[in-house]
Amino acid sequence: MKRPGSESGFTPEIKQQNTYEILANAETREQLKERMLRFVKTVHDRHVDSMVFLDRSARPLSWMFQDLWDGMYKEEKRPEIKYVNIGTSSHVHKGVSDMLQTAYFGVYSDAESIQNKIVESEETDEWFTTKEIPKSWQRSMIEHAEVVNELQSIFGKVFDGKSLLIVDEMMGQGKTLMAAAGFFALAFPQTKEVEATGLFYSRQYHSRDRVFTDTTEDKKIIPWLQELGMAGVLELPDESLLSGTITKEQTQKILPIVQTKIKELERDIAMYASKEDQADLEKNLERKDLYEHPEKMIQRARQLRKELKQLASDALREKSEK
Repeated sequence: MKRPGSESGFTPEIKQQNTYEILANAETREQLKERMLRFVKTVHDRHVDSMVFLDRSARPLSWMFQDLWDGMYKEEKRPEIKYVNIGTSSHVHKGVSDMLQTAYFGVYSDAESIQNKIVESEETDEWFTTKEIPKSWQRSMIEHAEVVNELQSIFGKVFDGKSLLIVDEMMGQGKTLMAAAGFFALAFPQTKEVEATGLFYSRQYHSRDRVFTDTTEDKKIIPWLQELGMAGVLELPDESLLSGTITKEQTQKILPIVQTKIKELERDIAMYASKEDQADLEKNLERKDLYEHPEKMIQRARQLRKELKQLASDALREKSEK
């Protein structure tokens, strides 16, 4: 499968300026179309009943998934789609996957086989099962009954008797996916099966030749990765497993946390003149501006939804022409 080249994922092309602003890179669009078409077919062929997309970055892919399914299998019922906020810690939220023991990927015995499967799954559509979760992580999940209880209170019995697929946009170390799959399996023992997959593997962590040290490669594939609010939802400071719709009321809950962080960084910079703290300060000042003007995030989310709908339409048209 063709990979994006050296150009930035955000570089607009002359022919596409009026159509694509966020998905501005042609190779990125081709990669998304090819991967999503294949993924929709795989989900259909494996008769998946329910899907849970991980907030926030995987949510936009669920929009494209639904558009493609409706175009490819219009007479068939789509899998039921839900969302949950399980991931690593952010500037306002404690990540569930950070509860697991063994923080570093390479220290458990089957690390190499899992790494290989993460890389290969993008092209082979292999999915992880709960049997592959390292024992130390399984023990950690059992110790956090509060997560299991919250999942049960959110979803009730909607997964009973159904096959469930957990979906993330990127697989890095596999920790987030395995945390989600494990906690869902514990919370809903009446499911037929729980599997997990990512649509792409993170070039930040994996390469057949080298290890990347930044997210440049990932952002070429998922241009909205780490851009605040582009998925149309925000993590909330109450550590809920559900994200919140972007509204003025929701952003007001987050602003005090960011303002406190800004004051702490300004104090530290005055004392130590750290370049890392300065970069962190600039990032938090940008966040503060967005939380104070949520209409900017809402506009970007609408634009992304529009572009993914167009991309799904392009993919379906090109598929029918082959």
